[in-house]
Amino acid sequence: QADDEAGTVTLVCGSRTVNLPGILAYPWYAIVDTGVIDSEVIGTGPYCVASVQENTTVNLIKNEYYWNGEVPYDSITIYLTEDSSTKAMALKSGDVDLVENITTASDLEELKENPDYYVSTTASMRLGNSYFNFNGVLGNDALRQAIQYAVDDETMCNVTVAGMYTPGYSVLPSSLPYGYDQLTDTYPYDMDKAVEVLDAAGIVDTNGDGYRELDGEKINLNYLAYSSRNLDEFAQAVAITLESIGIGCTVTVQDYDTALANQSAGNFDMITSNAIVVPTGDPAGFLGNFYSGNSGAYGIYANDEYDALYEQLLETADSDAQLALIVRMQQILIDDAATLVHGYYNSTFASRVFAVSGADITPIDYYWITTKIQPAE
Repeated sequence: QADDEAGTVTLVCGSRTVNLPGILAYPWYAIVDTGVIDSEVIGTGPYCVASVQENTTVNLIKNEYYWNGEVPYDSITIYLTEDSSTKAMALKSGDVDLVENITTASDLEELKENPDYYVSTTASMRLGNSYFNFNGVLGNDALRQAIQYAVDDETMCNVTVAGMYTPGYSVLPSSLPYGYDQLTDTYPYDMDKAVEVLDAAGIVDTNGDGYRELDGEKINLNYLAYSSRNLDEFAQAVAITLESIGIGCTVTVQDYDTALANQSAGNFDMITSNAIVVPTGDPAGFLGNFYSGNSGAYGIYANDEYDALYEQLLETADSDAQLALIVRMQQILIDDAATLVHGYYNSTFASRVFAVSGADITPIDYYWITTKIQPAE
């Protein structure tokens, strides 16, 4: 409720909401003038949107009314490019001055070794993982556990994607203060253990075709991936690993929107993901993805203890009590093999040192173009 005379806005929540300041500060949302929302973008940053060419460019101009100091550029053009090598080529040719997230290891290494370029890297708040669909064959505990044992995330993070990710086993990155050192990796990499778990559960190859069966049916996992942030490389590596222990796996790389639609429709066994886990400085929203009462619950995972702890977390204000709940919730997800964690994404900026200064990337995606990025002196 807005009171223009008093200059106040009153919010009424349906339940206790302990992270309300964080939610109100969430950059995805803003109070806007609905009279112009269809034609203009309203914000408080140093630059204004002048024009948008869908899927091609965004043109920014200086915000003459910026509240926090001088704005260094009169205009900025953002080019929307998914292909990592194309980004690197554009930077090397001088067509652009700054690029974010070059994910091709060879290109990134070449830029790091060249003094004409500055590469800024930081541990982001992004989790790289693959969700399981519990409504299909992956509702079988032994099959999920075997997959966890079989996948060598240390090698995949450090070799397959050449350090673009830091390996880990919990849904919250080890760089964040959420008790990672208190957790136990229930299913550390162990190929022999993976085979042992499958055999003990009767998930075996009965006809000699090289593939194991579950309930009399050959296992062939429908694994969806999209190419953002090396996710397709993870999917291919996981598929090769699973094939080696007799688990069939077909990887389909789709554009993000198509993959998301298939995820919502349940048309998958596994699907890759890369998401910010603390967008409001609080992991509760992300942890809600595993809450069975959430209509958007990924993979239809359900655990009664987890649900009860999540509901308690939403109404707990004490930071120590919050941490205890979050640690226990993480361990439940690990023990249940609720999702396949690959690791934690390391975000990068690469810039031309003779053109740009101050191009240091931040852990949160929303704050890329700031007044700290300025023309080189």
